[in-house]
Amino acid sequence: MPTSELSAADVLIAVRDIAETTTAREVPASALVAARSMLGVDAAVWMDVEGDEVTIQAVSGFLQPETHRSLRMSAHEGLIGMVLTQGEPVALLDYLRETSTPPSRRELLRREGVVSAAGVPIPGEGSRGVVVLISRTAREFAEAELRMAIGVAGIAQQLRDLRAEAERAAAATRFHQAVDALSLALLRGQSADVALEGTSDILGPRVRVAGLPTPGPAKHASDISEDATKPPLLHVPIPGAEQAQLAAEGELPESALRTLAQVVGLDFARQRASVETEIRLTDQFVHSLLTADTDELSRLWSRSALLGMDMKVPRAVISISTKGPIGRPLLDRIVREMRSRTFSGQATTYAGVAFLLWPVPDQDAEKKLPAQINELLVACRPNQVKAGLGPVCRGADDYPAAVKEAIFARQVAAFSSSGRNLVASKDLGMYRLFAHIGGVEALRGTVRETLGPLLEADAASGSDLTHTLRVYLERDRRIADTARALQVHVNTLRYRIERIGKLLKVDLDDPEARFFVTLALRLFPVVEEDAARAHLLDKG
Repeated sequence: MPTSELSAADVLIAVRDIAETTTAREVPASALVAARSMLGVDAAVWMDVEGDEVTIQAVSGFLQPETHRSLRMSAHEGLIGMVLTQGEPVALLDYLRETSTPPSRRELLRREGVVSAAGVPIPGEGSRGVVVLISRTAREFAEAELRMAIGVAGIAQQLRDLRAEAERAAAATRFHQAVDALSLALLRGQSADVALEGTSDILGPRVRVAGLPTPGPAKHASDISEDATKPPLLHVPIPGAEQAQLAAEGELPESALRTLAQVVGLDFARQRASVETEIRLTDQFVHSLLTADTDELSRLWSRSALLGMDMKVPRAVISISTKGPIGRPLLDRIVREMRSRTFSGQATTYAGVAFLLWPVPDQDAEKKLPAQINELLVACRPNQVKAGLGPVCRGADDYPAAVKEAIFARQVAAFSSSGRNLVASKDLGMYRLFAHIGGVEALRGTVRETLGPLLEADAASGSDLTHTLRVYLERDRRIADTARALQVHVNTLRYRIERIGKLLKVDLDDPEARFFVTLALRLFPVVEEDAARAHLLDKG
């Protein structure tokens, strides 16, 4: 359309079309469409200058996509260099002849049909850019047409700046809202992944934690995602979290992502401090119970409050051990299993053994407890764990005795010939008394002192005198019954009984001596696990 035929209405329509854009990115493309419509050119390009390079922001009217993708050039060459150097519009009747163009680009422009071209500077404060107008027929651009193009480009640049400023302000507002939402969600106890979902809803790009260990094959942080079908991925390290990174799928300034990473890193640090505090307080709390320190016990109420533990709720003491000392990984697993079955509970290790304080608020919970503990022990495989269940404690003063009984019950489970993983102290009957007089170690010494000579004789000669003595006492010292049970001659049995009396230096007809020997035989399977014990059990 010749310039003389342009009306004010044409200009207003062009300005209106540009003004209807909603984002700064849309403005250059709308301005090119308006310029082509007003001036009747075949194609147009909007280029921004960044340093010594020219980058294309928008194109309109090109027939071949590869043409505008190849139009990256130095800011000092060709038509663009002329416009930027002179600061004025430049029109070329024969573009290919009047400019120096590399052969590859010249061929593309020839296929595109470029004949005449004009370039106008984009006015604006601090702006450096050029709009190029292209005609596929020979055309002389009038000065008025070029001035009109400058005017349209200037209006578009102003609107672009306004849109960009508004977008920056809106982005800043959204970012502050996102940071506030993330911080609040984390403080409310939400996981980082869940909290970041809300942050992503505000920001637009999806933000997530990457690089933490997950089930399945491990992925290196540098391999988070390079799939071309996915949005571009930016990732920054999370301070204080080894290997963990914060990743954004989509366009998000790196500075913004680093700020979010700082917030997540602070929450990770808070969680670590909280866990470490709980571990420390729990350890101190349970250790006070284990040692029965009177001064420490007087402070249990305040410590229980710090742990969120209501001492009015009855709790059972459970002692758990394995072949070696229980480390933090196994303890953490035990705690997870416990807290998946009860609303709360505390745990710690003492001398390589784990101790749990398991809430049993009512009789129903108390009935379910043994089955729940057995489930926990099964879940901790392949670790060979054994547990002792002490009585339910209903007050602070109950705990020291319950701890001793739980330890003794666990030791009984550890030496059990039946293969039981759990022994409850209430099932030990009168043997619970031994928990309060030195436990298994003291009993082992007593048993060895009482039966030692007999055990040594069996070990040295392969005899079964210990078994003979047990069967003899179980049958109330009846020679004939005992001989039949052992399938030996009565004279052989009398010889063995006489030898046993000499080895033990006791008179088995003496009720008091017989009581202690019988008690030692009863305790032997509980406290011993050597070859002699195995031999005795096999015989029984």
